[in-house]
Amino acid sequence: MDKVKLGKLNVISIYIAWVFLALLITSLILLIISQGLGLLLFTISLGGLLACAIIHGILGYLVRCPNCNKCLTVQGFGKNFHYGNRFLVGWSYVAVRWFSGSVQCIHCGVEVNTNKLK
Repeated sequence: MDKVKLGKLNVISIYIAWVFLALLITSLILLIISQGLGLLLFTISLGGLLACAIIHGILGYLVRCPNCNKCLTVQGFGKNFHYGNRFLVGWSYVAVRWFSGSVQCIHCGVEVNTNKLK
């Protein structure tokens, strides 16, 4: 499978994980109010969140920047490149902008065309 499709699957798994995270928070509120429905929704959302995390954990390491060869959606704990705006940094910004066709690497700052990854 080519890197473009792997990157798209990776970002879609991140989007779905965000939905499951919102459902998890909602289910915790429902768990306080009504235990039956809240417990079912909590179990489903936790399982879905863990499944998406595993998928992202695998696919995130396969999609790399062509310049620095570091993972585009895996940030780590080291220092990263800053765009000038401190709110537009990190793997989540890359995930949000992925389908625009161009993202900046969070490690080196190079503009990466997401439709022509190799």
